[in-house]
Amino acid sequence: MSKTIILCLVFLSAYQTLSTKNRCDCVLFSNQTECENVPYCSWSNGACGLKNCANIILERCETFFRCSINQDGQCESTGDCSKYTATTQIDCMFKRGNCAAEAIQTNGVYKCRSYTAVTCASQTSENCKNSFENENSFCWLNQQGKCQSYDPNTCSGIPLEICSNLGCDASGTECKAYTCGSNLTVNTCILANDGYFGAKTLCKWNTTTQKCEERSDITELTQNQCSLLTDGGFYWLDDKCTVCPNEDNTDDTSYEILLSSLIIIHLLLQ
Repeated sequence: MSKTIILCLVFLSAYQTLSTKNRCDCVLFSNQTECENVPYCSWSNGACGLKNCANIILERCETFFRCSINQDGQCESTGDCSKYTATTQIDCMFKRGNCAAEAIQTNGVYKCRSYTAVTCASQTSENCKNSFENENSFCWLNQQGKCQSYDPNTCSGIPLEICSNLGCDASGTECKAYTCGSNLTVNTCILANDGYFGAKTLCKWNTTTQKCEERSDITELTQNQCSLLTDGGFYWLDDKCTVCPNEDNTDDTSYEILLSSLIIIHLLLQ
């Protein structure tokens, strides 16, 4: 087998996995069922719009940065950090908005507070936790006890002690994203999450093997299934299930880029 064919197969194999990084704007969902399949959207006056935090189920409340659970146990629009508490410092940071936490617990909880952006590498081990560099980079101690910056948009590399707090798989020796194979029943075989804020891999139940596998095709999805089985990452457009605009995903543009890459590789290896 030639090098060109091998590389083409590698590229095409990688291309088969379907995932979504962002959520569609609610206004893109054109009918009530499609709209209400998505936990952050609601249908009103013939149009789909953003749901109030108070109407989002508690299990999903804190997976959206704009919503937090208050001290009365209700989902609300995230307010000032000082009004929240959490049982762990990392929960102040990611489940109560972008907050820090007091250094010492009081009655088993941390008081959340606003933070000042820092450079993680310059922080001492004592001052490391509770800090952000920016909205896509937070500080935590690494295995060597040094302050390091981490990306909350992927489970890869996240310290194991806070792995589950970010919605990642902490079952092994390293923090990792969930895979479709992690879903053990047909009812849970929908998505595999790279944490609360990372990409979601689309899954499909294989009736022959009775296992959950990565979905490679969405042409079979109906309008009512499209938003439901992609957690709002795809919507119905021109009679087909389509990835949200501006997604770095498997749309027509990325397919054209892939084909161009294969042609270039072929020419280079001739």
